[in-house]
Amino acid sequence: VKAYYVIRKTSQTGKVILSILLDRILGFFALIFYGFVGSFLVLSKPAFRSMSQLIIIVCIVGALALAILYIFRQYWKSLRILNRIFEKLHLLEKVQRVYNIFKAFKNKPMSIVGALTLSFLVQGIIILINYLLAVNFGMSKDLLLMFFVIIPMASIISAIPISMAGWGIGEGAYRQL
Repeated sequence: VKAYYVIRKTSQTGKVILSILLDRILGFFALIFYGFVGSFLVLSKPAFRSMSQLIIIVCIVGALALAILYIFRQYWKSLRILNRIFEKLHLLEKVQRVYNIFKAFKNKPMSIVGALTLSFLVQGIIILINYLLAVNFGMSKDLLLMFFVIIPMASIISAIPISMAGWGIGEGAYRQL
């Protein structure tokens, strides 16, 4: 919704969409980081052990997969597999435009650092707000560390595009966790 209103007032649609996409990616990274670190912090608690182990394994496997993709990026470029796929889907030109906009951030690392810092701050505040609400509803104050696992997991699950704006998905995730 925000993107719609911003795009109406500017001619730089690509940059608006990219900034929103970048915001979502960095927010996702912050959630994953909080969930990963939180999993280590609650690993000793029996109720969270299996979920914490799963989160840790998924994060490590994901990081290794990204590292392998990065290390062998020249190999993947030489195969041009993605180019062929995007070409068949008639998306190659749009994807190249987005890629070129992303490349512009390569020369502005402080912009990325600032956005990442804000993402960590916002996600941390969301976790703390949920914790304070839970304490006000009578939950134990000893649960703070568990909120660093529960809230990122529920937020990631509610972002799965199954229903409109994640309605019902997030609530179910909170209930199950």
